[in-house]
Amino acid sequence: MFLLVILLTEYFHYLETTSLGITFQRYRINYKKIGPFQCRSYVRAASEIAAHSFVQSYFQIKSMAQSRAEL
Repeated sequence: MFLLVILLTEYFHYLETTSLGITFQRYRINYKKIGPFQCRSYVRAASEIAAHSFVQSYFQIKSMAQSRAEL
């Protein structure tokens, strides 16, 4: 089970680099503003958050399919 979680997380990162686009580059925040100047940065954790959500969604879909098969 643990190995499957790791593999799914890495699969998401593979999809991210090949077809989805890098997730953390989509989200920028302003962390400092001095007059008209702004300092902006990417939220790098967004990529890991998205990967964990991908894995969680996989297991939810899998459990829904198993419960429907039991009917």
